[in-house]
Parts: sequence; structure tokens; C-alpha cells
Amino acid sequence: VLYSTLILSFALIIMTSVWFGKKAEEQQQITREQISVFERYKAVLNLEMTPIRRVTNDYSRWDEMVAFVNQQNLTWSHDNLDPIMEIFKLSYIIVFNAEQNEIYSQKIANADTLNLDFSSYNPKSAPFKEFFHVQNGKFIQCFLAPIHHSSDIERKGEPLGFLLIGRIIDENFFQTMEKITLGQASLSISMTHPSKGEHFHIPLSSLEDKIIGFI
Repeated sequence: VLYSTLILSFALIIMTSVWFGKKAEEQQQITREQISVFERYKAVLNLEMTPIRRVTNDYSRWDEMVAFVNQQNLTWSHDNLDPIMEIFKLSYIIVFNAEQNEIYSQKIANADTLNLDFSSYNPKSAPFKEFFHVQNGKFIQCFLAPIHHSSDIERKGEPLGFLLIGRIIDENFFQTMEKITLGQASLSISMTHPSKGEHFHIPLSSLEDKIIGFI
């Protein structure tokens, strides 16, 4: 009886060890897959923002944009600014003069009027600024650049105006990202964000470089 009991105990120990080993291996595989999806998500997100960065940079260093700041031409804005709303799926295009007064604005139908104070923005230290703004419960991704003549390649002169391009990060955005990356994501404000050790997260910073939320 004792011999049979020892054999049975030994067999149970082996079976338990094998079971726990398989579970640990499965968990490691799940973690590796999660990391892979997360890295792919970040890469696609960065790639997806590239054309918006480029158009913000190009349009803000365009002599015709400088002329538009000095004298608004609705025909020019209709032909050159309005179309990029649809092309890049934008929610806002706003042009400010050198005193940061709004001189041109376009927004999609469901977007609120953007209330943004960027007087703290220093174009000398950050000629191109990406940040998030929360308004009426909506996360808005903003791309801000000072307007200069094309000859001012390094943007050393004083800004002649400012160009702001923005888009609302909503459920449609995440659905599109999910189709591309196979990863599900959502927005979370910093006050309720779960432990960073338990979830993959991408921090979202404000104009003042304060974290105001996470993807």
C-alpha cells in the first residue's frame, strides 16, 4: 500500500509540474503576442501620423501661407486649405496671425469650436509641437507649427503666424487602427488609468508636456 501511495504521489507531482509548466509556457506565449501587437500598434500609429506632420510642416513654411496671413484670400483657402480636411481626415484647420489671433478656421460638423490657449508655446525651443487637448470630453490631437517664409529653412526668424491642424480621436479612429493592427485600444484619462504594470499604454501629453491621458 505504501509503495502504491508513493507511486501515485510521484505521478501526481509530475502531472502537476507538467500542468504548471504548460500554463507558464502559454502565459509567456500570450505575453509575447501582446508585446508584438503593442509594438505593431505603436509603429502603425507613428506611421499614420507622418503625413499629417508633413503637411503641417510644409504648409507652415510656404510663402503663399505667409501672404494668406497678411491678407485672407477665401479663394486660396478654398482651393488649398479646405481640401486637406477630407484628405487627411482632419477635424480642424486653424490659422492664426503673429499675435495668435484666429484669422481662418474650418472644422467638421460634429466638432466643437476649439478653445485653446497656446500662449505658453515657445516656437524657438519647439518649432513643431504635437500634443493632445481635452475639450467637452473629447480628445483632440493637435499639430502646431509657426509660419515662416520658405527661405527661413531653420525657422530662426520671428513667427509670422501659426498653423494648427487637429483631429478628434474617437471610436472610428480606434476601429480603423484595429483593422490594421489587430489590436484593440481605448482612451483613458490619467486619473483612472490602471496600473502600468498590468496594461500596455501610450501616454498622451498636453501642450505643457503634462500627461493627460493614455491610449
